[in-house]
Amino acid sequence: MANITIQSATECDNGWSYQVKLENDREYNYDVTLSQSDYNQWSQGASHFGK
Repeated sequence: MANITIQSATECDNGWSYQVKLENDREYNYDVTLSQSDYNQWSQGASHFGK
């Protein structure tokens, strides 16, 4: 199973931007964004880590 690490999270004008590292046999880095409405849907009102 892959190891997934959220390396950073930044609040933007339209939502959130994340830098994510996925490690399995190789290492991959991704930039992932969520709109504010998507963030609210996925977090279900939970507070954001680091805030």
